[in-house]
Amino acid sequence: MLRTILTTSVCGLALLAPGALVSTASATADQPAARAASSITGTWKGKVVGDAGSAGAYPAKVKITRKNGKLRATIVYPGHCRGAWKLTGKKQGWTTFRETIRTGPCVDPVQVKVKRSGARLKVVWREPLTGDQATMLAKRK
Repeated sequence: MLRTILTTSVCGLALLAPGALVSTASATADQPAARAASSITGTWKGKVVGDAGSAGAYPAKVKITRKNGKLRATIVYPGHCRGAWKLTGKKQGWTTFRETIRTGPCVDPVQVKVKRSGARLKVVWREPLTGDQATMLAKRK
């Protein structure tokens, strides 16, 4: 009787083990996809709104990359300016940058913060001297 119970228990464990391994492997395989879905890296484009210094919404395209473990970005405001973002930190779910304009007449330096909002990237610019703010809800290009 004990031998029957022991054999049944061992067989039961053998049947459960492969399922447990599949679940673990599946969860591990899903992690990169989840990370990619929440990543801010990539090329994003959208319309900047709320900028007190502009006549209305205007396009912007930002490319965020990771080099040697550090985030950095380039920004293009077509027909106006080009610049770069330097990582300054992370705070309350936001990644923060300092925007410096390299070409064109746009204001700089400007504080920038970004975070994912579903499939989109939410970007908020704040000009430190005046407090002027602008936002963009960008989609992947």
